[in-house]
Amino acid sequence: VEPVAYHLPVAFGPEHARSPEAYTLLATGSAFCLPKIGGPAALATWMEKMRVGKGGERARALEALKVFLQMHRGAGGRVSEFLAQWVAEERPFFRPSI
Repeated sequence: VEPVAYHLPVAFGPEHARSPEAYTLLATGSAFCLPKIGGPAALATWMEKMRVGKGGERARALEALKVFLQMHRGAGGRVSEFLAQWVAEERPFFRPSI
């Protein structure tokens, strides 16, 4: 997901079930999921479409990327506030099982 922070469309493989970000990126149209069969050819086609100045697909993907980034703006701050509050609360000592 790091390329997204730099406003770059992303592509990933079909095994993304444990990534909520992947689903959101796909839903907004700012990512491409490679098929299980024919992935290399599909990736080459997608990359050609994403080249600067190549049709409207790149522009649509970048516009969708802006939507994704706007939805997640400030997430780091929210997480750090939550963690700071959680750490500040008194809790009985516990030892997580490993």
